[in-house]
Amino acid sequence: MIANNNPTTASHSEINNSTSITIATTCGEGDNRPKFSFRIETVKIKEENNEQSLEIVNGNWDRYSGVNVTLDAVIDNFEELMKNSIQYWIHKKRRGVWVYVHTDYSEYIPILLKKFEFKLHHTDGDLLMLTRWLPDVYNPVDTNKIPRYCQHYVGAGIVIDFAKNQILLCCERHQMRKPKGATDDYHWKVPGGSVDNPDEHIGDGAIREVFEETGVKAEFVGIFGFRHMFGFRFGKSDFYFLCLLKAKSRKITMDERELSRCKWVNLEDYYKLAPLNYVQSVIRDSVREYFRRSEEERKALLWSNFDVGYNTKNSAVLYHSVDLPLISKENQYASYTEDKNYKYMYSYLAEQQDE
Repeated sequence: MIANNNPTTASHSEINNSTSITIATTCGEGDNRPKFSFRIETVKIKEENNEQSLEIVNGNWDRYSGVNVTLDAVIDNFEELMKNSIQYWIHKKRRGVWVYVHTDYSEYIPILLKKFEFKLHHTDGDLLMLTRWLPDVYNPVDTNKIPRYCQHYVGAGIVIDFAKNQILLCCERHQMRKPKGATDDYHWKVPGGSVDNPDEHIGDGAIREVFEETGVKAEFVGIFGFRHMFGFRFGKSDFYFLCLLKAKSRKITMDERELSRCKWVNLEDYYKLAPLNYVQSVIRDSVREYFRRSEEERKALLWSNFDVGYNTKNSAVLYHSVDLPLISKENQYASYTEDKNYKYMYSYLAEQQDE
């Protein structure tokens, strides 16, 4: 029935009146592949006075009445087993079916697409995800709830030497078109770039990007705001977070593959810098407003972070413009509709609970 070229362990068990062979793929340390190992099961379907036995490919059932299956082994009679599986899942009122297919077994992909009406969802390394919404068959009112894959990109940057009142600026080696009205060939901008590691917080990503591009070390202070751009790349949106970083070093070691110029600029000169593109001008104005305010007023302008992570695997960070840990300790909740004080414009009581 099964020939598996990957390291596996097999076990036999009785599950809901069904016999099964479990194929549990052994993943290496740091492997992010899904652990939804498939099982070959014999199940029974009872309809009125009839009882039917089916051999199926099964996986993990999730809290949304979905099925998660990873196909990473050779399965004999795959078409027949998948036909039986869909019949069984529909009988059990399963909803979304998520099937990961390893590229070593890509022969399953056209079968799932053409024979069983699955849709491509995304790829991740050597895995391809396909999905099918089963309520289309037994309950059309329950419309497709399968979420689309990631729809956004994230970028971050801005480094300031608070002691010398200077900001770090650079020019990209492969520049986009110059801002309207520019008279030279230099398009000055703050350093920064993509935060594309799903396990990296925004502030950490900004620190890393700045160091990789300029060699300058920095620490995260907070966020001024963010820009949301539509149609950024591959038809997806982009969020650019205006992260304020405090410089911890000054020596510039420029990555010449990325940048053509990089230098420290006095803030007063930076405020006069023009023309800039829209985002860079917003960054400039945000920096100027920040340094014009008192220390107390600056807290209201800047979002800092409060880690409310549940564990290292599934963590969360809230960004806000108020001392949220203090609010949490005092068991308070403030809203701009209740308290007109701008200091509490954004404030939330953090509760460690599973949504």
